[in-house]
Amino acid sequence: MIDVPKQAILGEFLRSHVLSRPDVKPATLEVWQQPCRNLIEFFGEDKPLRDITPGDCDDFKAWLLTQGLAPATIAKRLSFARTFFHVARKHRFITENPFSEVKIPPANVSSRQSFIDRD
Repeated sequence: MIDVPKQAILGEFLRSHVLSRPDVKPATLEVWQQPCRNLIEFFGEDKPLRDITPGDCDDFKAWLLTQGLAPATIAKRLSFARTFFHVARKHRFITENPFSEVKIPPANVSSRQSFIDRD
């Protein structure tokens, strides 16, 4: 009998390999909750990791742009998604990171910055 490798699904992967890491501070895990929720909301809890394509990731980015989020928030969530899928590639759940070619928009916060003199 041939053993068929278990196919990793998105929700299970995020819970077991991202949100339960013992080497990450609790505050970081809390921050990671939101991009994980976004990924599950967009792709679905039971989406096989292997079925997520670079085109799907571009669609995810476009969807984030419709959610009323600040550009810096979108950039950070895409960066986290790229990192999460890098972990999946390292664990050999996927052969390539589908987020590797997604262009992350610049997080320009200069419009929120102001100069305050000493007086």
